[in-house]
Amino acid sequence: MSEASITRAERHVKLKISQGRFAEEKDYDLWAKQINFYRDHLDIFIEEMFSPIKLKNKQKVVARAFGRSSDIKIVDSRGAGKSWLIALCCIAMCILYPGT
Repeated sequence: MSEASITRAERHVKLKISQGRFAEEKDYDLWAKQINFYRDHLDIFIEEMFSPIKLKNKQKVVARAFGRSSDIKIVDSRGAGKSWLIALCCIAMCILYPGT
């Protein structure tokens, strides 16, 4: 890649970050607020960060409960995507809680 194309790509990323819900790198207070928001709303974090994934309403409830509580019990039928959703929630928690 040429230097010009890297610069254009970097500008696009910075523009997307400044127009969206993401903070600039130096605004640590805003980053802390966003991380706390995403920790409480794990379903929103999953849909925004893993963009092609759209959760069903039942999965959103489970993901939000997963993010807010330390103990969760899920009873659902076969083929409901329990293992897939829990794996996705674990990945999201590892991103939001460094060192986990």
